[in-house]
Amino acid sequence: DDFQARLTYSTGFRAPQAYDEDLHVTAVGGEGVQIKLSDNLREERSNSYSGSVDWTAHLGHWQANILVEGFYTDLRHVFVLEDISKNEVGDIIKERRNGNGARVYGANLDARIAHGKEAQFQLGFTAQRSRYTHEEAWTKVDGEDLTTKRMPRTPDYYGYFTFSSAPIKNFDFSLSGTYTGKMIVPHYAPEDAPEGAFCNVTSDRMEHTPQFLDLNVKLNYTFVLHDHIKLQLNTGVQNIFNSFQKDLDKGEFRDAGYFYGPTQPRTFFIGFKIMN
Repeated sequence: DDFQARLTYSTGFRAPQAYDEDLHVTAVGGEGVQIKLSDNLREERSNSYSGSVDWTAHLGHWQANILVEGFYTDLRHVFVLEDISKNEVGDIIKERRNGNGARVYGANLDARIAHGKEAQFQLGFTAQRSRYTHEEAWTKVDGEDLTTKRMPRTPDYYGYFTFSSAPIKNFDFSLSGTYTGKMIVPHYAPEDAPEGAFCNVTSDRMEHTPQFLDLNVKLNYTFVLHDHIKLQLNTGVQNIFNSFQKDLDKGEFRDAGYFYGPTQPRTFFIGFKIMN
């Protein structure tokens, strides 16, 4: 009863679409982007396999659980976007085509240990590889394709943890964190910036990002008021280490899509909640 093993298989597809929410924020220097579907575009298909081992144990008043899982996904006819031209008003036209394929595989670990409300700890960590089967073009510079075999914006390592405790009556706190490993992110340069204008980059390039640890803490204290009405005061800090992107683009000709890592810098907060 304390040990379980699982094997799973799943398949699915992603239908062709011209609308892409990500493309609405990737304009550089205010230029518009239009997407054209290739005449012979096929749906993107996936076949996924996974196996896991789940173990639960009771250690006195403590309860623990560990899950170890391996996974492998085979993607075929992967959607890729390639620049093909500009229209009469200067908007960039990209064509959605089918790439050769991709593989996503790796392993993850989830662990929990708890002692009632006094202490609860949970963590998860994933190591994975996301790679195209062949080099894929992501932009063109001076008529030459720049290619990558690694999928952009997919870190090889990431994880999280949470710890919560209520050591005394009416008081509890939590500490949590999210880890994001290194990855590659496309950084596009404006094409028609006037001479002398400030540009963050002068040529498209693939950036290698740093790793991030986003650590948060929250404290709560609950006052019992008249007729079981409760008032809870809370305070805390989000992203304690200010683990935030340091090279955000600036100015009129910035790449609005060049954004990665934690979405919020160090933030202090205080609040209250009335409960029955």
